[in-house]
Amino acid sequence: MIPPRTNKIGNAVVYVSPFGQCYRAYCIPRHPNSPAQRRMKAIFGSSSRGWGLNLTELQREHWGATAQQVPSYPSLEWTRSAPATTTC
Repeated sequence: MIPPRTNKIGNAVVYVSPFGQCYRAYCIPRHPNSPAQRRMKAIFGSSSRGWGLNLTELQREHWGATAQQVPSYPSLEWTRSAPATTTC
C-alpha cells in the first residue's frame, strides 16, 4: 500500500481528506490580493472566529448532526445524484 501524499504534482494538487486521497487542479488566482478577495478572506476569518468563540460544544454537535441531513448540491459537470465526494 502506498502511503497518502500531500504535494503539488505537475498541474495537480494532492491532499488527504476525510474521504481519502484527493486530487484537484492547481490554479493560481487571477488577482491574488484583489479587494474582493481580501473582503471574502475577512468574512471567512470572522465566521471562523465566531464558530470557535460563540458556539457552545452542544451547538457545534447539533450543527454537525443537522448538516449530515442536508443534501449536497454538486456543481459544474456533476450530476445531482452524485455524492459530494465526487472530486476525490
